[in-house]
Amino acid sequence: QVIPGAEALKDQISHSVKLGSTQGMENFFRRIGAVIQSRRHSIDDLLKFLEKGDLPLSDDGSIIAYKVLKKSGKSGVFVDCHTGNVTQRVGSYVFMDPKMVDPNRRNECSNGLHIARRGYIGGFSGDVCVLTKIAPEDVIAVPTATKGDENQACHQYRQHRPHDHSVI
Repeated sequence: QVIPGAEALKDQISHSVKLGSTQGMENFFRRIGAVIQSRRHSIDDLLKFLEKGDLPLSDDGSIIAYKVLKKSGKSGVFVDCHTGNVTQRVGSYVFMDPKMVDPNRRNECSNGLHIARRGYIGGFSGDVCVLTKIAPEDVIAVPTATKGDENQACHQYRQHRPHDHSVI
């Protein structure tokens, strides 16, 4: 299947070829190809987000991105910075009903599980920065006001140990 705008990821594609493994790129394109008809603007914006953020892809085609969280007061437990109600641990699967995610890319900081590229997370107040894994088909919106610096998804998986936010 042809993915319009795939050329935006020329740097990632080139890097995959240099490493000798295009598996992550191939799986990413397969996954977005499955939803492009129903969410074309989401995929178009996702490609721009990835181009700007130069975020890595895992071998299964998922996106590795950054998330800033606050300490909850309990050891190993963190909460989202906006509401303080979404508890998270390393290795947890965080999700919300896709119908609850605001699909309007004109609405900044709306409903959804937010992730960001590295250059953007410094603007968030929080205690730790974690790496998170997002299925590309779960990205619902990339707010235009953020100029492709963050996006809103319906599922995320915390995969790595948190680091002090000031380190990033």
